[in-house]
Amino acid sequence: MSRSLLAIAIFAVCSVAAFGQTPEAKPTPPANPKYDAELAKKLGADNMGMRSYVLVILKTGPKTIPAGKERDEMFAGHFANMTRLAKEG
Repeated sequence: MSRSLLAIAIFAVCSVAAFGQTPEAKPTPPANPKYDAELAKKLGADNMGMRSYVLVILKTGPKTIPAGKERDEMFAGHFANMTRLAKEG
C-alpha cells in the first residue's frame, strides 16, 4: 500500500513539474537595414524581398523543320504568343 502511494505521489509531482514549464521564447531576428518594404511591395516581392521566377530549358526535338517561309511563320506566331503572355503577366 505504501509503495502504491509513493508511486502515485512521484507521478503527481512529475506531472505537475512537466506541465508547469513554459516554452522558451524564440529570439526575433535582427531587422535587415537594406530591406526596403515599399520597393518589395512595388515589385511584387514577398516579406523577405524575394520574387519567384521560372527557369525554362528548351531542348531540340528529333523533328527538324527546314528553313523557309513555313518555319518563319511558326516562329513569328510562337514569339507573338510569348510576347502576349509576357504583357499579361
